[in-house]
Amino acid sequence: MLMEELDIVIVGGGIAGLATSLALHRKGIKSIVLERSGSVRSEGAAFGIQTNGWLALQQLGVADKLRLDSLPIKQIRDVVIEKGIKRRESVGPASYGEVRGVVRNDLVRALAHALPPGTLRLGCQIASVKFDETMSFPVVHVRNGQDIKAKILIGCDGSNSVVSGFLGLNPTKSLGSRAVRGFTRYPDGHGFRQEFIRIKMDNVVSGRLPITHKLVFWFVVMLKCPQNSNVFKNQEDVARFTLSSVREFSQEWKEMVKKCDIHSLYISRLRYRSPWDVMFGKFRRGTVTVAGDSMHLMGPFLGQGCSAALEDGIVFARCLWRKLGQDGMNNVSSRKQIEEAIDEYVRERRGRLVGLSTQTYLTGRLIEASSPKTKKNKMEEIGIVIVGGGIAGLATSLALHRKGIKSVVLERAEKVRSEGAGIGTLTNGWRALDQLGVAHRLRQTSQLIHKARTMLIENGKEREFVLTIKDEARCIIRNDLVDALADALPEETIRFGSQIVFIEEDETTSFPVVHLSNGNTIKAKVLIGCDGANSVVSDYLRLGPKKAFACRAVRGFTNYPNGHGFPQELLRIKTGNVLVGRLPLNDNLVFWFVVHMQDNHHNGKDQESIANVTVQWVDKLSEDWKEMVKKCDVESLTMTHLRYRSPLEIMFGKFRRGTVTVAGDAMHVMGPFLGQGGSAALEDAVVLARCLAKKMGPDHGDNLVKKDCSMKNIEEAIDEYVNERRMRLVRLSTQTYLTGRTLQTQSKVVRLMFIVLLMYVYDKMC
Repeated sequence: MLMEELDIVIVGGGIAGLATSLALHRKGIKSIVLERSGSVRSEGAAFGIQTNGWLALQQLGVADKLRLDSLPIKQIRDVVIEKGIKRRESVGPASYGEVRGVVRNDLVRALAHALPPGTLRLGCQIASVKFDETMSFPVVHVRNGQDIKAKILIGCDGSNSVVSGFLGLNPTKSLGSRAVRGFTRYPDGHGFRQEFIRIKMDNVVSGRLPITHKLVFWFVVMLKCPQNSNVFKNQEDVARFTLSSVREFSQEWKEMVKKCDIHSLYISRLRYRSPWDVMFGKFRRGTVTVAGDSMHLMGPFLGQGCSAALEDGIVFARCLWRKLGQDGMNNVSSRKQIEEAIDEYVRERRGRLVGLSTQTYLTGRLIEASSPKTKKNKMEEIGIVIVGGGIAGLATSLALHRKGIKSVVLERAEKVRSEGAGIGTLTNGWRALDQLGVAHRLRQTSQLIHKARTMLIENGKEREFVLTIKDEARCIIRNDLVDALADALPEETIRFGSQIVFIEEDETTSFPVVHLSNGNTIKAKVLIGCDGANSVVSDYLRLGPKKAFACRAVRGFTNYPNGHGFPQELLRIKTGNVLVGRLPLNDNLVFWFVVHMQDNHHNGKDQESIANVTVQWVDKLSEDWKEMVKKCDVESLTMTHLRYRSPLEIMFGKFRRGTVTVAGDAMHVMGPFLGQGGSAALEDAVVLARCLAKKMGPDHGDNLVKKDCSMKNIEEAIDEYVNERRMRLVRLSTQTYLTGRTLQTQSKVVRLMFIVLLMYVYDKMC
């Protein structure tokens, strides 16, 4: 491939790159922008642009367009809250000039649209830069195999800049914090003042900036936040983490974060180029230089990053034009002219940027220093830590307690979780509850189920299969089960409001270290993840993501004050794309579920909407089913997208990493078709406690940190647990998976096979 020769090449199609190209264009100087993405970059949310930034935008000819969609900010308010008490509040004018918030995409599009066609080359990621051997001009190697020789190369490729590496600049440093930025839309207007408000509360700094009367930009900075880059798998994870970070803020603030446009969320690790590097860094090598974050990456504390990048573009274009004149690159007689122009640009910017970077650096350090999170806290050491205070977590802790082993349960909620309705518990589940010592209490509020009846309705014809249940099967209210497990635990076993952010391995001992969203860290000798389908612990084990059935399930209760009159049986009916089930808990209360095989669109944003859509799903069933759904306790309704861990992964998945393992849904989330999810989680708890006790002996939980219980012993105990559970869970998950797939098929023959399969499997389990 022939080497292409160009006059001016700009690496990076972000704000700095586009602004520099546009500034050159307005001076009559042509340039080419190489952007690695396949489209104009859209990450990020918004910027606060101050007076200097608007002066630059005015010179670029795009200011008026951007003003149409941004409110002027009239004042800045800073609030400091410590331990729930407002310690300080200051209010001042926004600026002696102009301050507005601008949507990043609006700014990027305005700059890109003002450029001549062909200026921006998308999908061009540079691999390296070197000098041409003869002319000493830079040669850019693009990953697609193309080589480009440029007379001038300007690196606007951000904090991980290839061009700044070519210049020999030091790598950027970390401020030890993460920032989340996002938008929230208020269709009826937000009603906030036209002000930038910034609140510092303990280890969190959050700000709000209205863009329009209906759109608000906000950010949340978590000071001294763990820097693991694998924590956040998707924007839902970012949203959950951010909401937990502002849980002590006002309800208005929490609602703003909770109702954000989740697709606008952008999380970044805060980095900076030190004032020392800005003062003495070599920003020119031959005819190569940098601009924007590649030159002066700074934290967001002064809101000058974007404005400074716009200034860079204006100053560079002016310095180059001053040396080259009206003819631009056609008037270049020597490389020296270009180098002198770049030197002038660097000198003019250096003094300005040293001041900005110093202010930003000191502000960031002062904010971090005042945070209680940055004080040197001693890492807590605990023998056994269980993540998740649901059924699996509480049962595991109780099983250990009954073996004389102490554990601590970390639960992200502020109280025992109450979501969910009823849980069908079969013989194996009751055996586990007997060993946990809570079965007697739960039997008092539940009735025996004597038979299971399954009906298939096709074209008005009914096929019915009946199975007599030989042993014990009952339906339990989920809250009753959770309360029974929690009440049987010693005080202070459960720590509420403890959400884990990520897990790392201790460099010295190789034991797991848990980082919490409140800044605390805990080193555990044993870590057990019972944190459900979206498990952070299973991510640490590198288990694959759960898969989804193309269906949703609604569960709920209906209370009949005068008695329901239904027989003590599990009744399931499959008709069309709907599977329904009904289980009496006592003479007045009925647990029911509805699974729709094809409806994957309803999100169940509130319980009223869940009730309405469920009534539609059962529209073709008998009147007693429709009445049961219509008269349900709306507060009991839950809607879930059914997910599962594949039988193949349960067979071959790695369920131990060091002394870390999982149980319950974190290990084997499965569909509800066999009613074994809850019972399997209870089994996990009993087996894991037995295996650990066998290797560790009693009285190890409390003193596990001090006693000599080797890592090898713990690993052997976990391996024994995994080996014992694996084949049992492979069978259950395979049966559940096949049942789910059979339910979704359109074949009448296969649907009939489903009934036979379901009854056979149920008979084996009972």
